Amino acid sequence: MAAIVCLVRETLIVGGLLLLFALSGGATLAVPWQWLMLGGAALLLIGGLVGLPAGLYYHVVLRRHLARRGALPQRWWVQPTQYHPQFEDWERRQMMPYFRAGAVGFVVMMLGCLVAALGVMMA
Repeated sequence: MAAIVCLVRETLIVGGLLLLFALSGGATLAVPWQWLMLGGAALLLIGGLVGLPAGLYYHVVLRRHLARRGALPQRWWVQPTQYHPQFEDWERRQMMPYFRAGAVGFVVMMLGCLVAALGVMMA
């Protein structure tokens, strides 16, 4: 059953990426390059306003939980997800919403970069 769920998830991801590529090709024909650049900048701004504060607060909470457990590992911020399994459920519930919001903000920012780059290429 888990293999089927994984297969469906991966199929949806690949299908979504193919749809994104198709839409970006259509956007070059239907949307003026100025709109693409402004849309990309707007996505960058929105993603940054959501993702950067959430990601910063996630790291603050993560550091607090790691420090409470003893010596803070060196370079703990480089790959912070490796520490997630060490935490209790209540600790994960405190930090994971901010982790997810930061990740969503990052994805929105990357999408903004792609849209703006598409506008620049059209110009």
